[in-house]
Parts: sequence; C-alpha cells; structure tokens
Amino acid sequence: MKPQYRSWPVIGIAVGMLILVLACGGGAAAPTLVATSPAQEEQSAPVSQTTAVADAAQPTSQATAVADAAQPTSQATAVADAAQPQVFNIGDVIGIDGLNLIVLGWQVVEGNSFVQPEPGQRFIAVEMVIVNQGDSPKSVSGLWQLSLKDAEFRKYTPDFSATVAIGDRQLGGVLVPGERLRGWTGFSIPEDARGLTLTFDGNLFSGGTVSVALGDDPVRQEPPATIPGERPITVFNVGESVQVGDLVITVNEVTSPLGDRFSQPDDGYRFVLVDVTIENRGDRSRFLSSIQTWIKDAQGYCYTENITATSLATGVRIDGELPAGQTVRGQIGFEVPADASELRFVFDPDVIGGTPVSIRLP
Repeated sequence: MKPQYRSWPVIGIAVGMLILVLACGGGAAAPTLVATSPAQEEQSAPVSQTTAVADAAQPTSQATAVADAAQPTSQATAVADAAQPQVFNIGDVIGIDGLNLIVLGWQVVEGNSFVQPEPGQRFIAVEMVIVNQGDSPKSVSGLWQLSLKDAEFRKYTPDFSATVAIGDRQLGGVLVPGERLRGWTGFSIPEDARGLTLTFDGNLFSGGTVSVALGDDPVRQEPPATIPGERPITVFNVGESVQVGDLVITVNEVTSPLGDRFSQPDDGYRFVLVDVTIENRGDRSRFLSSIQTWIKDAQGYCYTENITATSLATGVRIDGELPAGQTVRGQIGFEVPADASELRFVFDPDVIGGTPVSIRLP
C-alpha cells in the first residue's frame, strides 16, 4: 500500500458508499461457513487410531455417569452460550446476504507527513476479499460495514486518518453477480489492544453480521485462486458503444502519460488516462460525476480517480449535467500499480441501484 493524497476526498467515498449500501437493503441473514481456512485445516490433525483404541478400552464408571446425569443443566449458561455469535477465523470463506467473504488478515500501517496516529495509538489495516454470489448488484463499503472490538470489548470504527495512511486499494464498490472485490480498511487502536475481532455488517438494516477473530499479532494470507460464487462477468472492448439505461458510453482510447515536471506517478505506479464519450438518449437530464467510474485489476483491487493524473488530460471533464439528447466527451485519470494486470474501466450509470458495466483496457 502507498499513501495517496490526490484522489477525490475519502469523505465523498464514504457518503457515496453509505447511499449504495442503504439502497441494497434486505432481510436479516445469518452467516454460514462455506469453506474452512487452509491454516485451520492443517491444524485439524486426524485422531490417532492407537489413542482411540486405548480410550475405547477404558471402562466407563457407572457411578460417574449417574452422578453426571444427576447434575441439572444451567439454563443461564445455556442462554449465555446461545447469545454468543459464531466467531470465524482468518481465511474462512463466509457466506452472508448474497456475499462470500474472506478476511485475509491485518497489518500495522505507518503514518506519514500528512497523518500520524495519536500518542498511544497505532494505525492498522484489515484486508478482505468479497464475491457477489447473488443475482443482482451488491454494494460494499468497509467504511460503513466494518468495526473492531478488542478483548476488553472496546469498539473501534474505521478511522479517517488511518484510511488516508492506507491510500489506494480501499474496500468499497459495487459488485455485479460473480464479481470479486479486494481491499483494505483502516483503524486507529490503542497500542496495547489485544484479542481483536472484526465485525462485518452484511447490511446496515438487516441485523446479519459476521465476526472474525484477528488475534493479537498481525497476520496475512493470500486468497484462493477461485472463491465460491465467482463466475465470469461481461466485459466490453475499447471502441464499443455500450447502452446502460438511457446512457450510451464509449471508451475511445486509453493512454499512459508519463507526467510532467509537476505531476509524476509515485514509485512503482503509472498513470492511466481514459477518454470516454457519454450520450444521453433519455428524455431528462442526467448528472454525471467521476465518482461513477473506477478501474479494477485482476486481483479485484479498485482504483478511483486520481486528480493529479486527471490534470494531465487534454480534454474536458465529464462531471456535470448532461441534458437529454446531448453528448459529452472527457478524460478521467487514474494511478495504478505498474504491474497491475487485466485492467478494466468500470462505469456505474446510477449512483443508487445501478448496474456497472466493464470495459477491458489494453
């Protein structure tokens, strides 16, 4: 991860993603274990047959059995146990509300010249990967759907400064059926916080949540090559005109400007400038914004507009009102890792309830 200060404001992302998440409301859902973490499977060693035979050879004390049977079960204990939510492990594939998710782990994030944790605090970043296994688009926002608790039951919500320290690859976006999203969410926690547990709210109004034990120390793992629920999505090509509702979008060309004296990509990154044409074939005006666009890579990471890259554009911006029957052409800039592969440009025609379309970038 790297700090990125020139993309559109994180607050705008948060507000936009809150609207998207609320728009996808649904009924309460209970989480289910779809697949066990490989690390947990390795720990589940088979029972020794020798030990099993030895145990079976020991006679059961009838007196002990009768004594145990005579002990009443504590209703208070049973109720308390029933009230405890199921806690999953890092690496488990967990299903909830039409999503399959994996918590990949967490790490400590250093501050920088712009943001630093408060004294006694530290920044951490939690990484997740999520797949939409349903039949309709799903919106996800780490800023609104994640929280942490420690062993002392102190609760922590995503932190603005920690999010700025993370920079790009944040967890948030709209997923079409079968699509994968991978990203980070930042928190500020006390340096002595232990026994961390992450909670994912499947939907803000549904009541369905997922709890995953993070433990005391940072740990990370890579996701499996394929996650249950993943399937190919429709991807168009540069030069093809794609109609989505009343709008028709065409990616005309894609360039990678080197930058100039004042605008350079960060080390290990490159600029991508996408030239698009959008036509409004409806009977009412439409408001367009660059927050309706992003780039995704093969791993599922999402990259939003980078203001520095957009400043290198030679054309106009697409942002603003597009009257019925009118067409606008503009350029949107992004900054992506130099080794990012299988890039695609994504356009969401409606901020609320839309179905994004993807266009393959060369």
